[in-house]
Amino acid sequence: MESLNNLEQGDIQALDIPMVDIEALAEKGLDASDNQLNEDTNLEDEPSSISELALELESLYVLAPEDTDDLSLEDLETIWEHREELCGSIEVAAEVLALLEKAKSNLESFKGWKGYINHPAIRRLQGKLPSLRDIEFIDGLDERDFNKSDDIDPYRALTKTDVEKLNASEVQEAWDGRPYSFGSISAACEALSLLRMHQGTDAIRRPWMAFINHDSIRQLYDYLDDDTKEDVGPPEDFVSLFKTDNRQKISSKVTVREGQGNFREQLIREYGCRCCISGCEEGAVIEAAHITPYKGKQTNILENGLLMRVDLHRLFDKHLIAIEAASLTVRVASSVTDEYYRSLHGMKLKCRVRRKTRQFLQEHYNQFLTLGSSQN
Repeated sequence: MESLNNLEQGDIQALDIPMVDIEALAEKGLDASDNQLNEDTNLEDEPSSISELALELESLYVLAPEDTDDLSLEDLETIWEHREELCGSIEVAAEVLALLEKAKSNLESFKGWKGYINHPAIRRLQGKLPSLRDIEFIDGLDERDFNKSDDIDPYRALTKTDVEKLNASEVQEAWDGRPYSFGSISAACEALSLLRMHQGTDAIRRPWMAFINHDSIRQLYDYLDDDTKEDVGPPEDFVSLFKTDNRQKISSKVTVREGQGNFREQLIREYGCRCCISGCEEGAVIEAAHITPYKGKQTNILENGLLMRVDLHRLFDKHLIAIEAASLTVRVASSVTDEYYRSLHGMKLKCRVRRKTRQFLQEHYNQFLTLGSSQN
């Protein structure tokens, strides 16, 4: 059975190439008269009539992605401008867009049509242009063979579950095709986690949530759905859980903290082993800090915690350091005179937090404004 690589070898049977739709061109602003052309044609040598223009455009009709190899940048721009008439498939449109992006952005690597098949501009062409999967022009290759010829289906953006099933080479291929190879931020995070493990950067596979603030992931937020946020607000009695003291007392001076180990593990899975204020990643000094003070295991929930270096945790508990919820900005009480701690004032938190976490931070910050001023 021939492979999909036949596409690149030009093994194509004869097809009737559709003529350019003159009426469609006219609808796009090209006057149908013999003596007038729309100013937006952008052709270097404008034809003297719409018929000549149609013939010139028809000569640029592209049937398969590999047919774009010898086209100039000007030709590519013209094809993209009239993509519904001049592209024989959505794959061709994706290839043209990929070439234009590479030319205009000076990209070192070329992703080709597979890297752009899920681009929003290409998705808008679905239903208007056919797909190579639907055109039986590859000799001896049916749709099932077509779908099996690649390890990853380029037509479907990968979910987090999809990524979990990929082997090392497939993960690399998906990562190289970002952002449009992924359907969400969580899928991209999962791929980065696996990639770092396969490459030996991380000795073990880290949770995908540990990478939501990674620089490589931050670059994808403008392109992918952010499914890492929790939009559901807390129930009305949610905060009331923290008003009742359910701690187990074993003496008048010692309180048993139930579930503290699991609480820290939850936070590490969410944020990675990193101080949210200083960025320190030395696990031996990273502690799980309760935003609203510990009052039993019901306060050991993910949204009520952050990871902090031990010294900053102490200052946070004493309301000498706080985090302004609206801007996630670190605030240091004026009574703190140490030069290093003063330097933290005004810095941004080094992680993204959930909506519920912001609510607890706001309550802590309100207390900071009161208690901090009394300590000045």
